[in-house]
Amino acid sequence: GGKGPKIIQLQVTARRGEEMQGVQAANWPGYDPALQGKTGIMERFGPQGSPTFHGVASCVDYLTGYTACFSGLTALYAREANGVVSERAGTSLACCATLVQCNMQGDGPVVRGPWARGRTAL
Repeated sequence: GGKGPKIIQLQVTARRGEEMQGVQAANWPGYDPALQGKTGIMERFGPQGSPTFHGVASCVDYLTGYTACFSGLTALYAREANGVVSERAGTSLACCATLVQCNMQGDGPVVRGPWARGRTAL
C-alpha cells in the first residue's frame, strides 16, 4: 500500500541537499562539532585564530529539534486547515548551524568569544 491520505512525513537529517565536491551528502551521518567547525561557530566562539568547541549538546542540536517540531506542526496545520494530503516536512543539522550564524552577518565589528550576542558584545 501507498501512503495514507493524512500521513505527515517528518525528516530530520544531518545535511539536507548539501553537495560536497559533486557528491550528494544528504545521507551522510552528522556530528554537531563538525558542523560547528564548517559553519564558523567555532571561529565565532574562540579568540582570534583559535577556534573553540562550543559544546557537545550545543544550540545547533536544540535548534534542530525545535525546527523539526515546528515543521511537523506546520504540516499538521496545513493538512487540517487547507486539506493538504501527504505533507512532507523536515530540517537538518547543517541548516540550523547555518541559521545560528545569520545574526552575525553583515558589516560592522566582528564579535567573538563566549559572550558574543549578535553584532555587539554585551
